Amino acid sequence: MLKRWWNQLIAIGIDGQTPAPETRQIVFMNAVVLLVLVLVVQNLGLGLAYRAPPLLTLVFVAHGLFIGVVLLWNKLKLYLLARVWWAVFATIFLSAYQVLMGTDSRWDVFLVVCVFVQCLTFPASVVPVEGSRGGHDARQRAEGLRGVSVLSTPGFAGRIGCPMH
Repeated sequence: MLKRWWNQLIAIGIDGQTPAPETRQIVFMNAVVLLVLVLVVQNLGLGLAYRAPPLLTLVFVAHGLFIGVVLLWNKLKLYLLARVWWAVFATIFLSAYQVLMGTDSRWDVFLVVCVFVQCLTFPASVVPVEGSRGGHDARQRAEGLRGVSVLSTPGFAGRIGCPMH
């Protein structure tokens, strides 16, 4: 039963016309949002149990509401807005946690993770090239670059110490 709920929630915003690459991005974003919401509920419960300051409790509630709105944006098929919304508010609330709870709380680790998740949230394959200078030529260049990542560029992976080169 829990698995069925999970599958329904991560599929919010997906229908029969959603392209496969976009579907992967939406499922990933929804899963991350749901995991963050679980973390927020945990923070709220612990904050109430240990009588955290009211400001911190308010931040927990606001975090849950602002991150939960990503599911609404995906449901309304506003996928880019959902990604940008998540990127902005995840960073803001993780920074607020760090400021309000102090450096001993170790929320800075999640800020680093947030940067990597944003790289997965905004892959080069979904960056639009329409309207860029060059019009048709820009689209052809983008088509030629599909499937090419920075890490597959000869020499680059070795320079950054990546074992995948």
